[in-house]
Amino acid sequence: MSFCVKKEEKRAYKIKVLKNIILVILSLLFFLGTLSAKEISWKELNSKVVQLYQQRRYTEGIKIAKEALRVAKERFGPGHPNVAQSLNNLGLLYHARQIE
Repeated sequence: MSFCVKKEEKRAYKIKVLKNIILVILSLLFFLGTLSAKEISWKELNSKVVQLYQQRRYTEGIKIAKEALRVAKERFGPGHPNVAQSLNNLGLLYHARQIE
C-alpha cells in the first residue's frame, strides 16, 4: 500500500512540475511575441520617417518621428537604442527643414 502511495505522489509531483514548466514556456512565448509586435510597430514608423526624409517631406516626417519617439520611449524605455535612433531622426528632420 505504501509503495502505491509513494508512486502516486511522485506522479502527482511530476505532473505539477510539468505544468509549471509549460506555464513558464507559454509565458516566455507570449512575452517574446509582444516584443516583436512592439518592434514591428516602431520599425514601421521609423521606416516611414526615413522615407519622408528622403522625399524631403520634412514637416510630415517630423510628425511621424515624434510618434516613433513616443512609441520607442513607451515600449522600450528611455535608455533603449531605438529611443536614441528616434531622437536622431527627429533632429535630422528639424535640421533639414531649417536649411531648406
